[in-house]
Formats: sequence, structure tokens, C-alpha cells
Amino acid sequence: SGNPFWSGTKRFPQAAEFDVSDPTHMGFVISTANILAVNLGLQPADQPLPAEHPWRSPEHVAKIVSKLSPPAVVTEAVDMSGGGEDDAKDDKSGDSDDMATIKKFENMLKELESLKGETGDILIEAADFEKDADWNFHIDYITATSNLRAWNYRLKPASRHQSKMIAGKIIPALATTTASVTGLV
Repeated sequence: SGNPFWSGTKRFPQAAEFDVSDPTHMGFVISTANILAVNLGLQPADQPLPAEHPWRSPEHVAKIVSKLSPPAVVTEAVDMSGGGEDDAKDDKSGDSDDMATIKKFENMLKELESLKGETGDILIEAADFEKDADWNFHIDYITATSNLRAWNYRLKPASRHQSKMIAGKIIPALATTTASVTGLV
């Protein structure tokens, strides 16, 4: 259409800087860490953490997180004009880009394979989503993630209760859609 992408009603996202004093940021870290702890078998999925457990404490997690330093942000110059240089190249240039990507992926697989001996017998357990188990951090994760994204685009955040209601409507809708498609087949 020739119009800039970030125009009209489209909002350009704002970048967030992690802040241990922001409850949404800490909610994201705490819920993500606890879900991963269950996935990695550090915490049994069917046993809730007591309310006084350090893994639930924003103060405890803030002490740990404040000792970490994030990696430096590296910006890249990207041509977003949508034409020009790429149009002038012959079709073989895309093949070399694809081959470079495939080679990079293969090298990553080899690197992961080499780490296999160092990780021992780590088993990752899938988490079954349960919106009504308030102790499992699922709704906390959804709330924090959606509110971080809302902040990025300057939208109104949702409360935990609103997030729980929305999640409760999405899951049955997916099941209904799946059943409908299966019935058509």
C-alpha cells in the first residue's frame, strides 16, 4: 500500500527495562521460574508450594535477580524499505542464505548433542494447564505475560481475575473448535 507500517491505529511497541520493584516484572520471573521448576522436576506438580516458601517471595527472588547482569543489547541496521537491493539480486542469493541458515542450525544441533553428556538424565515434564489451581502459577504467568505485552503497546492491563476469566473461555473454545473440525473430517 506504500503506507508506513507503524501508522494509523498501529502502535509502535516500547521496550521494557527489567525493574525488580515492578510487580508485573517480578510476577513474570516468579511464575516462569516456578513453572520451569515443575517442568524440570524440582517441585512436584501435584504439591503446592507453601505460601511462605522463598520461591513465592518477591523479596527473595529480587535478591537473586539483582545479582545477575543482563546481556548487552546489540542493535542491527535493518532495511525495512521493502524493495531495492533484494529485487536486484538474482534468485541464487536466496539459496545461499537458506544454506547458511541450515548450516547454522546443524551447528546448533551438534552443540546441543555435545552437551548431552553434561546434563545427565534431565527429564522435562509437560505441564497440564489448570486455571482453577491458584497455586500452580499458570494464571500468574498468563497475567504477567499479557500485562507486559499490554505495557509494550500502551494498552490497559488486565487483572488476575480478568485473565483467569479470559483463559477459562479460550480453552473450551479451542476444544469446541477441535471437536467441530474433527466432526467435519
